[in-house]
Amino acid sequence: MEIFEDGDLRTCLSAPPYYRAMDGKYADEALYLEDGTRIEFQPAGAQRITIYSPPGRPVTTLERGAPSLSASECQGGADDVQRKLSHWAAQ
Repeated sequence: MEIFEDGDLRTCLSAPPYYRAMDGKYADEALYLEDGTRIEFQPAGAQRITIYSPPGRPVTTLERGAPSLSASECQGGADDVQRKLSHWAAQ
């Protein structure tokens, strides 16, 4: 997950060979993804957030870090899936 200064964000979920990249927005201690998902969280320090799921139980804590190889692989896989879907839809 990458959150930009203006509150826009992009995320990529991977379970190879399945990848899903989504854009979204950060506001009011929640992440809003383009598919309608709302993810609540609380700051857990200057560079960390804890994500919650209903009914408010902590799920995981994310810590800020440099983009990793797995993030690049996820984004590349999601781009490849999108190209294949677009090609299939055009036929």
